[in-house]
Amino acid sequence: EHKILMFVGPKRSGKGTVARVLSEVIGKANVAGPTLASLSERFGLSQLIDKTLAVIADARLSGRSDAAVIAERLLAVSGEDAQSIDRKNLPPITCTLPTRFMLLTNETPRIADSSGALASRFIILRLSKSFYGHEDKRLLSKLRPEIPGILIWAVAGWAELKQKGGLLQPKSAAELVQELEDLGSPVGAFVRERCVTGSQFVTASNDLFRAWADWCEENNRDHPGNRITWGRDLRAAVPGIKRFQKRQGSAQAWFYEGIRLRNEQDCNQM
Repeated sequence: EHKILMFVGPKRSGKGTVARVLSEVIGKANVAGPTLASLSERFGLSQLIDKTLAVIADARLSGRSDAAVIAERLLAVSGEDAQSIDRKNLPPITCTLPTRFMLLTNETPRIADSSGALASRFIILRLSKSFYGHEDKRLLSKLRPEIPGILIWAVAGWAELKQKGGLLQPKSAAELVQELEDLGSPVGAFVRERCVTGSQFVTASNDLFRAWADWCEENNRDHPGNRITWGRDLRAAVPGIKRFQKRQGSAQAWFYEGIRLRNEQDCNQM
């Protein structure tokens, strides 16, 4: 299915319990526990070799992490692409990792991906109730005798998945999916809020970039970036648009075909 499971919920909402039970169902020897940041490191993928499940128990990133590499590796591993993996004090190997990712987090992580491809990989389950202060500290020991039944339940779910042909994103997490897309691709959020797309539209590059800079200021983004990187991210967010030059007065000017800014009439129709 090329999907990544993400649990988003408050502290003591059961995320860790689910992960521990799942680890016991498939065998602890088959489970890795990386951090998001470790996926960007040179030997980060080596911990996933021969592991069926990777539980990222506190999915958050610092400003020092290379978010682009993390997004690339999440996409490649979940997409079952062959990876060249560096191993410490061992020769590198090239293989397809069998690993499925499960992220547990209190807040939606920001993983840069202008194309939105990574956000589409996630199946997000939203937990809303916290048991903080009245946890059942013996819950795991109570669940262990049920593991054979949980395995049978999982096998039945797998058979149903095969019959239906695909995983469904719960409607309860639709807002979180949109938030994940917007955090990963601010340019995509700008397009969704301020633009209309269609092959019949043409807009001056300067007008679009000024609107983007205004949007950044309104949303407390420190820097709109330069026109080159912004244009790259814009084409990633809206693959169908084209950039071209034409004469405007006595000079050549850049335009985008396939997009325009929203007007008052568009806003009234929303």
